[in-house]
Amino acid sequence: MKKALTIALFVLFTATLFASESFRPEICFTSGECQEKHPLEYANICFKVKTGLDANGNQTCAPQCAMMSFGYTCEKFKDLSYGACKRELTPNYDTSTSTCWGALDPDEAP
Repeated sequence: MKKALTIALFVLFTATLFASESFRPEICFTSGECQEKHPLEYANICFKVKTGLDANGNQTCAPQCAMMSFGYTCEKFKDLSYGACKRELTPNYDTSTSTCWGALDPDEAP
């Protein structure tokens, strides 16, 4: 009896979760469809940008920030012409200037 009750509760919980609007994936054919359904979100994204060389010939850099928009894209299912709307991830960059590894050239920066 206890096992049957546990299974029944699990089935009820799973059915409720799949029926909820927030869990159900939005089927799409193009990213434009997803962008029509969801407003753009904006985030201040910072990058390391090369600024020149120091007296010893080492690369110098500085953080540079820009307001960028992020939305939703249509991520296609494998071997199918349709997919589900997925939110674009907001990148997270290390802007510490103790090392200029990965710094962008000034013409590459947003």
